[in-house]
Amino acid sequence: YTINSADAFIHFTQLVENGNRFEGVTVYLNKNIDLNNHTINSLKDFQGTFDGAYYGIYNANIQGNGPFEKTHNATIQNLGMYNCNIHGTGTAGGLIGTASNTKIENCFVRLGNVTGPIMSAGIVGVASSVEIRNTFADTELIAEQKAGLVGIANRLTLDHNYHTAEQTYIEADNLISNETDRADRINFNTWDYSAEWTLTKTWCNSSSKDL
Repeated sequence: YTINSADAFIHFTQLVENGNRFEGVTVYLNKNIDLNNHTINSLKDFQGTFDGAYYGIYNANIQGNGPFEKTHNATIQNLGMYNCNIHGTGTAGGLIGTASNTKIENCFVRLGNVTGPIMSAGIVGVASSVEIRNTFADTELIAEQKAGLVGIANRLTLDHNYHTAEQTYIEADNLISNETDRADRINFNTWDYSAEWTLTKTWCNSSSKDL
Protein backbone atom coordinates (compact mmCIF):
# COMPACT_ATOMS: atom_id res chain seq x y z
CA TYR A 1 0.00 0.00 0.00
CA THR A 2 1.64 3.24 -1.17
CA ILE A 3 0.85 6.82 -0.16
CA ASN A 4 1.91 9.47 -2.65
CA SER A 5 -0.12 12.58 -1.76
CA ALA A 6 -1.77 14.41 1.12
CA ASP A 7 -5.19 13.24 -0.11
CA ALA A 8 -3.95 9.65 -0.17
CA PHE A 9 -2.68 9.97 3.38
CA ILE A 10 -6.00 11.40 4.56
CA HIS A 11 -7.78 8.51 2.83
CA PHE A 12 -5.44 6.10 4.63
CA THR A 13 -6.35 7.64 8.01
CA GLN A 14 -10.02 7.21 7.15
CA LEU A 15 -9.50 3.54 6.33
CA VAL A 16 -7.92 3.00 9.75
CA GLU A 17 -10.70 5.04 11.38
CA ASN A 18 -13.20 2.65 9.78
CA GLY A 19 -11.52 -0.42 11.25
CA ASN A 20 -8.84 -1.48 8.75
CA ARG A 21 -5.82 -2.38 10.94
CA PHE A 22 -3.54 -3.18 7.98
CA GLU A 23 -2.43 -6.44 9.62
CA GLY A 24 0.33 -8.05 7.58
CA VAL A 25 0.46 -5.05 5.22
CA THR A 26 3.38 -2.66 4.64
CA VAL A 27 2.40 0.95 4.05
CA TYR A 28 4.98 3.07 2.22
CA LEU A 29 5.43 6.76 1.61
CA ASN A 30 6.97 7.57 -1.76
CA LYS A 31 7.26 11.32 -1.19
CA ASN A 32 7.09 13.88 1.60
CA ILE A 33 3.50 14.52 2.63
CA ASP A 34 2.71 18.15 3.46
CA LEU A 35 -0.71 18.43 5.12
CA ASN A 36 -0.59 22.25 5.17
CA ASN A 37 -1.81 22.42 8.79
CA HIS A 38 -4.85 20.27 7.98
CA THR A 39 -6.47 18.67 11.05
CA ILE A 40 -6.58 14.87 11.01
CA ASN A 41 -7.43 12.19 13.56
CA SER A 42 -4.91 9.79 15.02
CA LEU A 43 -4.56 6.37 13.42
CA LYS A 44 -6.70 4.54 15.95
CA ASP A 45 -5.36 0.96 15.85
CA PHE A 46 -2.53 0.16 13.44
CA GLN A 47 -1.15 -3.38 13.30
CA GLY A 48 0.98 -3.41 10.17
CA THR A 49 4.31 -1.95 9.05
CA PHE A 50 4.56 1.73 8.23
CA ASP A 51 7.73 2.45 6.25
CA GLY A 52 8.29 6.13 5.58
CA ALA A 53 11.10 5.22 3.17
CA TYR A 54 13.01 8.22 4.61
CA TYR A 55 10.21 10.62 3.78
CA GLY A 56 8.15 12.54 6.30
CA ILE A 57 4.75 13.90 7.33
CA TYR A 58 4.86 17.69 7.53
CA ASN A 59 2.67 20.41 9.02
CA ALA A 60 -0.24 18.48 10.53
CA ASN A 61 -2.60 19.14 13.41
CA ILE A 62 -3.41 15.77 14.92
CA GLN A 63 -6.39 15.13 17.19
CA GLY A 64 -5.53 12.24 19.50
CA ASN A 65 -2.63 10.92 21.51
CA GLY A 66 -0.18 10.71 18.61
CA PRO A 67 -0.02 10.28 14.84
CA PHE A 68 -0.61 6.64 15.75
CA GLU A 69 -3.08 6.46 18.64
CA LYS A 70 -2.38 2.78 19.21
CA THR A 71 -0.09 0.18 17.64
CA HIS A 72 0.10 -3.57 18.25
CA ASN A 73 2.37 -6.11 16.52
CA ALA A 74 3.52 -3.17 14.41
CA THR A 75 6.69 -1.70 12.95
CA ILE A 76 7.18 2.02 12.35
CA GLN A 77 10.40 2.78 10.48
CA ASN A 78 12.26 5.34 8.38
CA LEU A 79 9.68 8.04 9.14
CA GLY A 80 9.96 11.70 10.08
CA MET A 81 7.22 13.78 11.71
CA TYR A 82 8.05 17.42 11.04
CA ASN A 83 6.29 20.44 12.54
CA CYS A 84 3.23 18.45 13.63
CA ASN A 85 1.10 19.44 16.61
CA ILE A 86 -0.40 16.63 18.69
CA HIS A 87 -3.54 17.47 20.69
CA GLY A 88 -3.78 14.58 23.13
CA THR A 89 -6.56 13.59 25.49
CA GLY A 90 -4.47 11.52 27.90
CA THR A 91 -0.88 10.31 27.65
CA ALA A 92 0.40 11.53 24.30
CA GLY A 93 3.45 10.66 22.22
CA GLY A 94 5.06 12.45 19.30
CA LEU A 95 4.83 9.25 17.26
CA ILE A 96 2.59 6.80 19.14
CA GLY A 97 0.19 7.22 22.04
CA THR A 98 0.12 3.59 23.23
CA ALA A 99 2.38 0.93 21.69
CA SER A 100 2.56 -2.80 22.39
CA ASN A 101 4.77 -5.39 20.68
CA THR A 102 6.02 -2.61 18.44
CA LYS A 103 9.38 -1.82 16.82
CA ILE A 104 10.39 1.77 16.03
CA GLU A 105 13.54 2.39 14.03
CA ASN A 106 15.09 5.33 12.13
CA CYS A 107 12.36 7.77 13.06
CA PHE A 108 12.27 11.34 14.29
CA VAL A 109 9.84 13.89 15.69
CA ARG A 110 11.04 17.44 15.06
CA LEU A 111 9.54 20.85 15.82
CA GLY A 112 5.82 21.19 16.55
CA ASN A 113 4.54 20.15 19.95
CA VAL A 114 3.00 17.26 21.86
CA THR A 115 0.23 18.21 24.27
CA GLY A 116 -1.25 15.77 26.76
CA PRO A 117 -3.24 16.83 29.81
CA ILE A 118 -1.70 13.95 31.79
CA MET A 119 1.68 13.42 30.15
CA SER A 120 3.48 14.05 26.89
CA ALA A 121 6.46 12.12 25.54
CA GLY A 122 8.69 12.73 22.56
CA ILE A 123 8.12 9.34 20.91
CA VAL A 124 5.73 7.01 22.82
CA GLY A 125 3.34 7.82 25.65
CA VAL A 126 2.80 4.28 26.99
CA ALA A 127 4.93 1.35 25.81
CA SER A 128 4.78 -2.41 26.45
CA SER A 129 7.26 -4.76 24.77
CA VAL A 130 8.61 -1.99 22.57
CA GLU A 131 12.00 -1.57 20.86
CA ILE A 132 13.19 1.90 19.83
CA ARG A 133 16.37 2.30 17.82
CA ASN A 134 18.10 5.14 15.96
CA THR A 135 15.31 7.56 16.79
CA PHE A 136 15.18 11.06 18.21
CA ALA A 137 12.69 13.64 19.46
CA ASP A 138 13.27 17.37 19.20
CA THR A 139 9.82 18.78 19.91
CA GLU A 140 8.07 20.87 22.56
CA LEU A 141 6.32 18.86 25.26
CA ILE A 142 3.29 20.50 26.89
CA ALA A 143 1.96 18.63 29.90
CA GLU A 144 2.18 18.36 33.65
CA GLN A 145 4.62 15.49 33.23
CA LYS A 146 7.12 15.28 30.37
CA ALA A 147 9.22 12.38 29.10
CA GLY A 148 11.87 12.84 26.44
CA LEU A 149 11.33 9.54 24.65
CA VAL A 150 8.85 7.30 26.50
CA GLY A 151 6.56 8.09 29.42
CA ILE A 152 5.40 4.81 30.97
CA ALA A 153 7.00 1.57 29.86
CA ASN A 154 7.27 -2.14 30.56
CA ARG A 155 9.77 -4.28 28.65
CA LEU A 156 11.37 -1.40 26.78
CA THR A 157 14.54 -1.69 24.69
CA LEU A 158 16.40 1.49 23.70
CA ASP A 159 19.40 1.70 21.38
CA HIS A 160 20.99 4.88 19.97
CA ASN A 161 18.20 7.35 20.64
CA TYR A 162 18.13 10.85 22.02
CA HIS A 163 15.83 13.70 22.94
CA THR A 164 16.17 17.40 23.67
CA ALA A 165 13.37 17.76 26.24
CA GLU A 166 13.73 18.93 29.81
CA GLN A 167 12.47 15.61 31.08
CA THR A 168 10.47 15.54 34.32
CA TYR A 169 9.14 12.00 34.33
CA ILE A 170 9.86 8.47 33.20
CA GLU A 171 8.56 5.18 34.59
CA ALA A 172 10.14 2.09 33.09
CA ASP A 173 10.19 -1.54 34.20
CA ASN A 174 12.41 -4.17 32.59
CA LEU A 175 14.43 -1.56 30.71
CA ILE A 176 17.20 -2.70 28.36
CA SER A 177 19.31 0.20 27.16
CA ASN A 178 22.62 0.70 25.42
CA GLU A 179 22.68 4.25 26.77
CA THR A 180 23.69 5.43 30.20
CA ASP A 181 21.63 7.57 32.56
CA ARG A 182 18.46 6.79 30.68
CA ALA A 183 16.28 8.28 33.40
CA ASP A 184 18.08 11.61 33.08
CA ARG A 185 17.98 14.15 30.33
CA ILE A 186 20.05 13.16 27.32
CA ASN A 187 20.85 15.94 24.91
CA PHE A 188 23.21 15.04 22.07
CA ASN A 189 22.93 18.34 20.19
CA THR A 190 26.44 17.95 18.79
CA TRP A 191 26.08 14.30 17.83
CA ASP A 192 26.57 13.72 14.11
CA TYR A 193 23.61 11.41 13.87
CA SER A 194 23.62 11.58 10.05
CA ALA A 195 26.85 9.58 10.09
CA GLU A 196 25.82 7.44 13.04
CA TRP A 197 22.55 6.35 11.48
CA THR A 198 23.44 6.67 7.78
CA LEU A 199 20.64 9.20 7.44
CA THR A 200 21.11 12.30 5.34
CA LYS A 201 21.31 15.60 7.15
CA THR A 202 18.83 17.12 4.75
CA TRP A 203 16.34 14.50 5.86
CA CYS A 204 16.73 14.52 9.63
CA ASN A 205 18.35 17.84 10.51
CA SER A 206 17.04 20.55 8.23
CA SER A 207 14.40 23.19 8.84
CA SER A 208 14.19 23.94 5.13
CA LYS A 209 13.86 20.55 3.50
CA ASP A 210 12.38 20.83 0.03
CA LEU A 211 8.86 19.46 -0.06
